[in-house]
Amino acid sequence: MTKHLWLPLLLSAVCLACHQPPEAPLHLVCLLDVTGSVTAQGRATSFEVIHALLEKLQRGDSLIVIPVTDDAEVEGPGQILRFNLGKKRQAYDADLRQLAKDAEARLQELLASATTNPHQHTDILGTVRLAGEEFSFADKDALKVLVCLSDFIQDNAQFDFKSDRMVANEHGARELASMLAGTSKMQFQKVEAYLGMIGSKDLKKLDTVRRNAIRSFWIELLKRQGANVTWATDGSGKLARFFDQLNKERISND
Repeated sequence: MTKHLWLPLLLSAVCLACHQPPEAPLHLVCLLDVTGSVTAQGRATSFEVIHALLEKLQRGDSLIVIPVTDDAEVEGPGQILRFNLGKKRQAYDADLRQLAKDAEARLQELLASATTNPHQHTDILGTVRLAGEEFSFADKDALKVLVCLSDFIQDNAQFDFKSDRMVANEHGARELASMLAGTSKMQFQKVEAYLGMIGSKDLKKLDTVRRNAIRSFWIELLKRQGANVTWATDGSGKLARFFDQLNKERISND
């Protein structure tokens, strides 16, 4: 999606958001893999998804975008994008219009950086920990949602899922997930998690057994930390249906 098309879309989305009926606020955390292992098309599609999600935001909702880098603890905090839709309506929705402009500029900058200088390693585990911290700040009545679009191949000094023996099969992967989950707090308690696999150069090189093991690892890790997990092999293909179902549930709970 080109720059001149983004702004009208965002402006339209945020203007419509203020007319929606009251619902439980949405606390949405999105993890976007901007590392060199994913394809350029995969990265571009992920950013298009963020713009589509902005259309679903209503007053009181918040969206946090965290890029997956090669060192989440060092590089992640400085690149986290936070968009909060104020609960109190301002004249002519000036705040929402400004948010739309800010979102467009910041997402453009992040996409440009990821395209020209993608990270060569992948620290998804560290990025997930950052997401858990973000959920700790959610309102107690908020609907907490995690969306992660990645190839899910951890690849740093700690673990390399392309070759690590613990992720050679599903049994070992679940054991590793259990071990790592046991060292973490239940930061994903009552979080609805959507894990969408996107195009990847590294993924093509792995056999089916290891791919299944990687999938089992992430599902097990988040479930053990309290999340309800939806896995989508087709990336963002099921995301619209996922959110439609969540919206029905949060309306019915009001």
